[in-house]
Amino acid sequence: MRTVNFTVTWSIIRHTVDLAAIAIILAAIKKQTGYTLSFGPNNEFNHLAKMYTSLGSYMYEKMLGWVRRSSYFKKTNIVEDFADNVSKTFTQLGTDVTDNVVRPTQLECD
Repeated sequence: MRTVNFTVTWSIIRHTVDLAAIAIILAAIKKQTGYTLSFGPNNEFNHLAKMYTSLGSYMYEKMLGWVRRSSYFKKTNIVEDFADNVSKTFTQLGTDVTDNVVRPTQLECD
C-alpha cells in the first residue's frame, strides 16, 4: 500500500512539473512572437487556455528574474558570437577572413 502512494505521489509531481514547463514554453512563445493558444472562436477552453498561459507568464517572469540575478548566467551578444565562430572556422581552414574583405579604399568609382 505504501508503494502505491509513493508511486502516485511521484507521478503527480512529475505531471505537475511537465505542465509547468509547457506553460512556461507557451508563455515564452507568446512573449517572443505574439502567438497564443486558442481553440477557435466561441470555445469554452479559451478561458482555461488564457488562465494556463497567464500562470506560465507568471512563472516565466519569475524564472527570468532568477536568471538575471544569478551568477551562473551571463548575457552574450549573438551576432558577435556568430562572427567569432565564423572567423575561427575560416582560421582553422587556413583562410584569413580579412583577406577577402573589400575595403572602401579599394573600390573603384566610375
